[in-house]
Amino acid sequence: MNYLRERVLEPIIIPLVSVALIAFGALNLSRLFLASASADRAVIVATAISAAILAGAAWATSRDHIDRGVLLGGAALVGLVLSGAGLLAAQVDRDHTEGGHGATEIASHLTFTAKNFAFDPAEVEAAGPGIEIGLALAEGSHTLVIEGHADAKLAVDGEKKVVSLEPGDYLFFCDIPGHQAQGMEGTLTVTEGGGEGAHEGDGAGAAGGSSVTVEAVKGFAFSSDAYEAPAGEVALEYDNTDTLPHTLVVEGHEDEMRIEAAGGEKGTGSLKLDPGAYVLYCDIPGHRGQGMEAAFTVT
Repeated sequence: MNYLRERVLEPIIIPLVSVALIAFGALNLSRLFLASASADRAVIVATAISAAILAGAAWATSRDHIDRGVLLGGAALVGLVLSGAGLLAAQVDRDHTEGGHGATEIASHLTFTAKNFAFDPAEVEAAGPGIEIGLALAEGSHTLVIEGHADAKLAVDGEKKVVSLEPGDYLFFCDIPGHQAQGMEGTLTVTEGGGEGAHEGDGAGAAGGSSVTVEAVKGFAFSSDAYEAPAGEVALEYDNTDTLPHTLVVEGHEDEMRIEAAGGEKGTGSLKLDPGAYVLYCDIPGHRGQGMEAAFTVT
């Protein structure tokens, strides 16, 4: 029996368990380090766990012989710690999601395009308090920071966060050393809400124009295949009742307005249109091809 265990079972089981433990550890630690982008505690815990594992490995290699019970106990302890790391990473992700898109009602959507060395727009007005800000990197590597709200820092192309701001003027800038001095700053003026979203890209409201509500439904479709609005400034309210995220753009005017709405959420935007026939559609790859488009007549 000992021969079977020592010569057959252990040479097979130990490498398999080792590989599984390494894969499990790599997965959970990587999740924790990725979560550190939204929580300082995550990177501290991940670093501590990594250091402890390395210290344990160094101690094990320095020993001539390790009791099997100690080895199994150590492996079990590492497994428990890594399981806790995975749970912490999941909680950080939930906190970030709920804090960004669930706890605060979004009144405005803004996207700031960063290039060397300026923001577009550099001056913008939006309704508050809940404002979704996004960063688009046109060239170079840049960040977006709102003074006094370091928790809303953006540093990745396409990244978005929701920040709650009281009415007033706020300075936003790139905090990479030297970039603000070269002109990477601007002013965000927050007005009292009322639910009117800002025009994504330039923050302009749609006051005084017409309003159209477009509803995204399950099955990659809009609730209607045709919409109408008078010419001029058109405010679009996008109600996504599906569980999947969808966007809303006007064909030929994609650079002027792009509304994003996660499942069960709403988004708003506005743009100025001349009389004519247009097409509304979702520009997420594959969605339009499955039927997410509708005629849009401007009279």
